Amino acid sequence: MKYISFAIFSLVYFYCTLLPVGFLLRLGRWMGFLFYYIDGAHRKIAQFNLRVAYGDQWDEKKIRTVARESFMRLGSNFLSYIKLAQIPTDKIISRMEPRGKEILLDAHKKGKGVILVTSHMGNWEIYARVHKFMPTLKFSGIYQKLKNPLIDKVLVDIRTNGGIDMIEKKYAWERGLKKLRNNEVLNFLADQHTGDVGVWIPFFGRLASSTNLAGLFAKKTGSIIIPISCRQKSVGQWIIEAHDPLESEVNGEVLDPNEITFRINQHLEKNISLSPEDYFWVHNRWKTPKPNFLLHHYKRGYFIPPDFPLKPFRILIRVPNWLGDAIMAMPAVSLIKHGRPDTHVTILTRENLSDLWHGFKDADSIITIKKGESSNRIAHKLETEHFDVSITLPNSTSSALPAFFAEIPRRVGYRGKWRKLLLNQTIPESRRHKNDEHQMLDYIGIAREIGADRNLIPLPQLRFEADITRFELPMQKIIIVASGAEYGSAKRWPAAKFAEACRLIALKEKVYFIFVGLESDCERNDKIIKSANVAASNLSGLTTLSELGAILQKATATLSNDSGVMHLSSALGIPTIAIFGSTDPVLTGPIGPKNKIIHHQVECSPCFLRECPIDFRCMNAISPEEVAQAVLGMVSPEVA
Repeated sequence: MKYISFAIFSLVYFYCTLLPVGFLLRLGRWMGFLFYYIDGAHRKIAQFNLRVAYGDQWDEKKIRTVARESFMRLGSNFLSYIKLAQIPTDKIISRMEPRGKEILLDAHKKGKGVILVTSHMGNWEIYARVHKFMPTLKFSGIYQKLKNPLIDKVLVDIRTNGGIDMIEKKYAWERGLKKLRNNEVLNFLADQHTGDVGVWIPFFGRLASSTNLAGLFAKKTGSIIIPISCRQKSVGQWIIEAHDPLESEVNGEVLDPNEITFRINQHLEKNISLSPEDYFWVHNRWKTPKPNFLLHHYKRGYFIPPDFPLKPFRILIRVPNWLGDAIMAMPAVSLIKHGRPDTHVTILTRENLSDLWHGFKDADSIITIKKGESSNRIAHKLETEHFDVSITLPNSTSSALPAFFAEIPRRVGYRGKWRKLLLNQTIPESRRHKNDEHQMLDYIGIAREIGADRNLIPLPQLRFEADITRFELPMQKIIIVASGAEYGSAKRWPAAKFAEACRLIALKEKVYFIFVGLESDCERNDKIIKSANVAASNLSGLTTLSELGAILQKATATLSNDSGVMHLSSALGIPTIAIFGSTDPVLTGPIGPKNKIIHHQVECSPCFLRECPIDFRCMNAISPEEVAQAVLGMVSPEVA
């Protein structure tokens, strides 16, 4: 492949040496115009980058206009530079207008070396001829080898023939120090994405992997850093400008290299904004790393000045549809939220769970899915948000469809059978929880695979502010009772046993019982209250999810089957007594700080069936006395 690409390059190079500069400038613009519409991948990158840099100032029309013009100037610069490399330096100089030459000369007089930081702006290759304006100075440049060594050699020869000494990046530190200590001028492009070896520092307000090499050089040598820019004056004419030296010292002390890099990035932003059309927007400057786009494990970490307003890294998280599963997913969501300092988490959830996520501290915004809403319609909601990443926590194929249709650049989730066609970063099945581990670890496995802290499992941070005055809650100890379970009757402890447990509790402690659940639980709860003959209210089907959460916050304890109420109560930090039968508390037990699980292991459990096909021995083995004692132990340890 390298020979094919070199052959194409050589053919273009040959014809460019034959054609006049003026023709190549015009041809390059037309080629850039054509490639803007043909090369969809790079067009999207350019528009994305411009949206990051100027999205808060420009509308989409201007973003597209500047992106197209940048393609045209890039084409013009590329073809013309091949020609300019072959003509005498004097003729090239006539096309360059130097500004700020005295800044560079004054800096050189201080004898500590000069660091020129440049960006991919304008016809940056003609920097190799800048030394002709200052023949008394020695110039060197740091470069990164191209993947194609044949093309790389041609470009290095062009730069070297122009009179600049080229230093390959892997030798940059040793040779660069030597050049600066000899009071030479060292030039390198400071705006490239540096991947895992870089420091994440704001660039146009958004974290970008940046090289801190200039800062390290300045710290070591005391060299003066001067930003330099190249921008088009007119077609075929460029302004090369040296800007005021960077302030890299405070009270005679050289700043930290990362602080210097931050200041360099700010200067580059300012220079690029002089002529955004001249910048190389097709470079994926804010590239999302793979697989670890959370920054917890990055060797060099990140640097953000105090109170600096970061632009958000937008993550969409499709969460489970069931209340209990949604709560078990919250630790993973928290790990993702705190995995990098610029994360903005948007939750995509079923409409019936929106109140839950509005009460969750680590959710920045919510997008709801209405009942029966199509994946295509959901995708339309997502498109205008310009998400960087989507993470799909549920296992279904349909849950991954909206992000795919919305063309979110990075789509993450477990591989599954068909989902791999909809995702472009799949998590191996080996990251799933084991058979003897909690379900929440299934979701945490995704968070860890993308770079979250592996040593932390945060508890859910929930708080509900709903007005519940209409329920007229009594001023005494309240015990919430959730006797239902939506999955099926196999998860429901018998109503008669609930009634007897409540009666036993009331005999020893003055409490008020509030029964909660779905509307379908209302009749069952009425029977329990009547049979127990205790002070109680039945709010089944009468509360919103946020009202239920607010009522739970007033409770002294909760008695529940394995259900969504159990998970909600536990997540709120309410002492929760959880009754398990057909399901396994090891897998789906409550994850809050104050829980008591009542579970009798029998030979057929856990069966995970909706209805018991035999004698319901797992639930019948649990006595009312045992449950009452557990509740009293939570409510009044001295009584128990």
